[in-house]
Amino acid sequence: MKKLFLFAIFLFLFSCSSSSNKDYTCSLEKPDGTCPENQVCYEGSCRDSIPECSNGAQESCACPFGGEGTKTCSNESWSECQGCSGNDSVGMPCSTNSDCGEGAVCDLTLDGGYCTMECSEHGTECMDGGVCVVSGSIGGCVKECEFADSASCGRENYICLHLTGGFNGCFPACTSDLDCSTDGTKTCNKSTGYCELIAGERNIGESCGGTVGNCINGATCVFGSSNSIEGVCFENCESGVGLQCEAPLECIDLSTGVSVCMEVEKTQQLGEACGTTETGRCISGLACVNLDSNSETGICKKECWPDEVDCDSPESCMPLEDGGYACLDQSSLDCTLVTNQGCSSSEICWTTTTGLNRCYPEGDIEGGAECTPSSNSFVCKSGYFCTIIPGDANGTCLEMCDDSNACSSGNCNIFSGKTFGVCVP
Repeated sequence: MKKLFLFAIFLFLFSCSSSSNKDYTCSLEKPDGTCPENQVCYEGSCRDSIPECSNGAQESCACPFGGEGTKTCSNESWSECQGCSGNDSVGMPCSTNSDCGEGAVCDLTLDGGYCTMECSEHGTECMDGGVCVVSGSIGGCVKECEFADSASCGRENYICLHLTGGFNGCFPACTSDLDCSTDGTKTCNKSTGYCELIAGERNIGESCGGTVGNCINGATCVFGSSNSIEGVCFENCESGVGLQCEAPLECIDLSTGVSVCMEVEKTQQLGEACGTTETGRCISGLACVNLDSNSETGICKKECWPDEVDCDSPESCMPLEDGGYACLDQSSLDCTLVTNQGCSSSEICWTTTTGLNRCYPEGDIEGGAECTPSSNSFVCKSGYFCTIIPGDANGTCLEMCDDSNACSSGNCNIFSGKTFGVCVP
């Protein structure tokens, strides 16, 4: 009996010595003196560690594949980011679907795996930074890139291809001639990863492709459709470099990234849309003029010459950026420099090479921040211009000004030969 009594006392003492440290009370003012060693004081109790969060709490979070989501606190720990609004994993290497984020899959048929997502409309945007490529009844999202700049794909052994529809996508580089064709008409340039056509003996105007053979150097085989077995050889040209083709031929850009001399049907009348594959080209005597810098579509306007009275009021004969003249209403195109009147809040007014003021998309760099001047784009927010101040190594987005619009701070430094300038501190 005595032994049982002693055993009971032992159990009692053991249970007391091993009781939870949460029974200790502590004060934030004197945490070290109230908690056992290696513990911390949290909300009046001694704990092994401070919890990540309070149960039930929610916070916004950055998703691992782009966009924002929400994380929830459970068991004093944050959950993974849920309800993500974006996915920028397109084109990333992968081994399982979980490597690609919500809604995306890992295509293991491509070298190193390829994060993608099903899509149905060719040429439309998909995921974040992707474009939909449809072949037959199958569509998949591929990463967009800069044509002939394989580095823009961000992966070794991947190249940027120009695709039907005028956009570019990242695909595995070729490694053998069989990756390019099964009929021996193309060869793999292993140094670049691109497939190249083997020059043949078919002359300009002759049939080509299939069993007929390839075109001579300086010519390209153009097929009527993706299902055509044979095409016709057309002479190559360089788009935008003067008159290289004999009338009535014009230098036409193909979806493959090559330009050829070809006669194109002209159907669009005065005032009708033009400039894209869907809209067509203007008839003779009309020029396709893009009045909206944010659109690829233009309007057919009457061609003219400055020394002839060819335009009806209120239009006048004005120069075009790509050469030639057309009858335009200056007031419908104009915007005001510095104040950006006539442009939207996300645009900037600037003078074109022909002297017209046009609205262009603004940049994303805030005023006062460092920038790199660019001759063909605007890097600063509306109302600011990227300029290198003498003595500085880098550019700065400075406030624009003129004689009628004073600087909010600093002095207005008018550019040489211009009516406007920037505010210099």
